Amino acid sequence: MGLIDYVQVKWSYTYTRPGYTRKQHHSVPKDWWTEDVSDLNIDLFRCILMAIRSTYVLPPQLIGEALHVYACKWLPSITKLKSSFNSATQAEKSKAVSRKILETIVSMIPANRGSISAGFLLRLLSISSPHGVSPVTKTELVKRANIQFEEATVSDLLYPSTSPLDQNFYDTELVLAVLESYLKFWKKISPATVDNRHLIKSIRSVGKLIDSYLQVVARDDNMPVSKFVSLAETVPAIGRLGHDDLYQAINIYLKVNFP
Repeated sequence: MGLIDYVQVKWSYTYTRPGYTRKQHHSVPKDWWTEDVSDLNIDLFRCILMAIRSTYVLPPQLIGEALHVYACKWLPSITKLKSSFNSATQAEKSKAVSRKILETIVSMIPANRGSISAGFLLRLLSISSPHGVSPVTKTELVKRANIQFEEATVSDLLYPSTSPLDQNFYDTELVLAVLESYLKFWKKISPATVDNRHLIKSIRSVGKLIDSYLQVVARDDNMPVSKFVSLAETVPAIGRLGHDDLYQAINIYLKVNFP
C-alpha cells in the first residue's frame, strides 16, 4: 500500500466516526490522519510514522500531535492501571505493553523544542515510573521537560505520587527533579550565547510556577516539611522578584499542618 499525499485527501475519516461531531471543513485539516493511525499497534504505528517523516516534510508539531493522540488512546491513567484488571498476570502484561508504547513514543519525539507541549512531556514523565520505563527514557523525559519548563502551568504539575513509600498525595519528587534539571541546563549555557534578559525572564517564570505549585501542595496535610522547604529553596534568588507568593504558600502550609 503506497502513501497518500494528505494534501489530496478531500475529507478526514476522523470526523465521521461515532462520538465525533461532524465538522464542515472546506479544507482538509493537516492532522486528519493522526486519529486514523492511532488504531494501529505500536510497531506498525512507528513504521507508518517513520515512513511519513521520511517522505514528507511535516512540521514537528504535527508529528507531536500524532504522538499525543496515540498516547491518549493507548496509555491508561494511573487509576485505570490499578483497577482495570482482574489478575496480577493481566496487569503485568498490560504494564509491559504500556511500557513499550511509552518508550517508543519518547524515542520518536522530534528534537525541535515545542514539537509537543510541556504538559504532555510532564504527563509522560508522571507515568514513566509506574510503567517501569528504562532509566534512559526517564532521563530523556526529564531533559525534554526542563527545556520547556517555563511553559508549564500549575495543573501540569499536579500528579499523584506513585511511590508506595510516599504518603503525601502529590508527586513533588517529579517536580523537584525537573526543576533541578532545568537549573543545571541553564548553568551549562554560555552567557555569551544567551540573551541575559531572556534567561532572567525564564527563571522568574519558573520561580513563579514553583511558588504557585507550593500554594497547592501546601494544602496536603501529609506533605513533609522537608520536601516543602526543598522545593522552595531550590529556586535561586534571581528567580523571585518578591516573596509574596512564597509567603502565601508558607502561610497555607502552617494553617493546614499546625492549626
